[in-house]
Amino acid sequence: KENIEAAIEGETYEYEEMYPKFIEEAQDEGNRGAVRSFDYARQSEIVHADRYKKALESVKSGKDLETVDYYICQVCGYTAENAAPETCPICEAKKESFKKIE
Repeated sequence: KENIEAAIEGETYEYEEMYPKFIEEAQDEGNRGAVRSFDYARQSEIVHADRYKKALESVKSGKDLETVDYYICQVCGYTAENAAPETCPICEAKKESFKKIE
């Protein structure tokens, strides 16, 4: 339980504090590519934190998480459960950009 809580805290720090600072610095430097990359990462961290929150709820209720397949967008790092979406909700990459985690 403590490990999951620490993971939630870490992911939350990353999307609330760390990546916004990186984005601001990249904007100040006029580096649009870095801004986009950092924003993709920030949005992916939000999804990761939500997944950890689901895991924590399962631990607290004494239930196992259901087994799912994970698909990772190779452009931005978004993680989809069970199937790759037609279009990535973060970067709009096509379904073919997703890789199933084996």
